[in-house]
Amino acid sequence: MNIQEILAKMTALENEVNALKSSNTTLQAKVAAIDHRIDNLVVCDAPPINKPKPTPSVSELIQKFEPQETQEPIDWIVKGTEAVNATTSISTGYKCSVITTWKKAMEAQASNKNLKEVWSHLLTWCNSIEHDDHRKTKMGELKTAFKYMGMEYDSDFNIEHEKLTNKLKHEQEYKQLTPEELKKYKCADGTYLTIQKLRAFYNKLPDTVSDFHRMQLAFVIFHAQRPQDWEKLPYGKENKDTHGHYDPETATMHLITGKTDKTYKTRIFKVHPEVEKAIARFHAGKTSKWLIPQEKDATKPCTTLRKNIQRHFFFNSNTFGFPTDINLTNLRALYETHIRHVDPMPEEELKATMATIGHSNETAIKRYSEMFRLMNKEQS
Repeated sequence: MNIQEILAKMTALENEVNALKSSNTTLQAKVAAIDHRIDNLVVCDAPPINKPKPTPSVSELIQKFEPQETQEPIDWIVKGTEAVNATTSISTGYKCSVITTWKKAMEAQASNKNLKEVWSHLLTWCNSIEHDDHRKTKMGELKTAFKYMGMEYDSDFNIEHEKLTNKLKHEQEYKQLTPEELKKYKCADGTYLTIQKLRAFYNKLPDTVSDFHRMQLAFVIFHAQRPQDWEKLPYGKENKDTHGHYDPETATMHLITGKTDKTYKTRIFKVHPEVEKAIARFHAGKTSKWLIPQEKDATKPCTTLRKNIQRHFFFNSNTFGFPTDINLTNLRALYETHIRHVDPMPEEELKATMATIGHSNETAIKRYSEMFRLMNKEQS
């Protein structure tokens, strides 16, 4: 029965009721029965009426997606630190780096309830970092904190990070330094700083170089490991922890975590003979549980390998005749150039060496080994 038929029957019944009411008041029972029939006709399977949803206004959309202030108290530093510490999907070393960056960047925003302002501050803070590569690293670490807090990235911040990443990739892959750029690597005697020069220097270290700095220099010029592989590493099997340990009995490194070692498999390798001797010389008569303890407090691990190397050997060019402002990344590139183009390693040994560092040969060539080829051509 359609709507039109229902309306027609209802009208007829209502007319009949009205006529009966006016002519005979004794027919109330019949009227009630007719009223009941009318009610039944009203309850029917009429087609539903679909009301269109109102289109939200621009202001409503903005209010929905704009980060809003919350009335709840918040401590971003605590929240981010707890979230990063709680995850098991990144290495201990990277956690420490992320948390350190997070605390520095969020110092002035720890209790800011406005998320939009927080992201704006973080972008400004990152843009104050001078070197592109360092800035990209810090931006990535800040995004990591938000990732493990379960929060989305700000669009502007994310775009700037992606643009910087692509820029650096283009500039750094297979990069070779020009003669002008190579000038900063010249020593006081007019020759270039090279791994072979540093190793020759190491073999005749003056007495002014302590066993502490001798050991650290050996790590860099004979292995070129990342600092996080050596720092905070226990000395001896009895002290091993989640980071690994160094075994003095077998002169082997046992590294469980690392920046690029996503599988968390232990990297075990025998250290270079010169490194083994430097470690033994430093630890003779000592009881520290750390491979590299702090210079003034042996109960704590050293976390300043970068600064120690830079300040002691490359801070004042008049001390050893080396150029200044040389960092571990520069020394890493010199090492990669050395083992491929100056004193080439056999292929199997090269593969093993890359495995100890924790990355692929392809990555080493793209990012490091080509930088100083022109320098070595000039000196050959």
